[in-house]
Amino acid sequence: MPLSASSTLGLAREQQRKYTDAVDAYRTVLDNYPASSVAATPSNQIGYAWMRSSASGDYDMGARQKGR
Repeated sequence: MPLSASSTLGLAREQQRKYTDAVDAYRTVLDNYPASSVAATPSNQIGYAWMRSSASGDYDMGARQKGR
C-alpha cells in the first residue's frame, strides 16, 4: 500500500473511532518507509490514536499506556 494510502486509511479509521485499526495502518507506513521524512507524522498519529482511544467510552488501560 503506498505511503499516502496507508496514512489516509489511518486517518479514516481514527474518524470511525477504530483506533487499533488506525494504529495498524500507521505502523504499516513506519514499517515500509522507516527512513522517509514523513515517518514522523504516522509516529505522532499512533500516540494520538492511543490517547483518543483511552479517552473514549471503550476505555482500555493498555491504550493509555501505549499513548505515552
